[in-house]
Amino acid sequence: MEYLSIALVLIFVMWLIDKNKVWRQAGKLALTVVVAALVAGSSFYGWTKYRDWRAERAALMEKEKYKAAVKECLSRIRGKTDVVDEVACEADPKVQLPHYIRTEPRQRLASELFISTCGDDRVAGLRRASSNET
Repeated sequence: MEYLSIALVLIFVMWLIDKNKVWRQAGKLALTVVVAALVAGSSFYGWTKYRDWRAERAALMEKEKYKAAVKECLSRIRGKTDVVDEVACEADPKVQLPHYIRTEPRQRLASELFISTCGDDRVAGLRRASSNET
């Protein structure tokens, strides 16, 4: 039913154009409307692409600033850095890590922490075993 009503309206409009002999003016008007629609559509498409590009560029700039901040955070640490320092700097690049120079690897520190939590009789045996390793 909708198609029939649209067809009837178009037939009536074409009949009026034909009766008044204004085909040339109607063609110019139709061409103008089509060109305006194309310009508006392409402008909208270009604007959305530009908006997405700007958002992507801003995210990339933010990522580069974050990487630079992490690198600067790691450069503030004296001595060798390890995974723990990198994780701390990645979590918060503005963190102030303690300024000390490690003389022993992290594994030795972890084993000493384990030894300090064990009983006295096991500590002596483990200390002897770790001193034999070095």
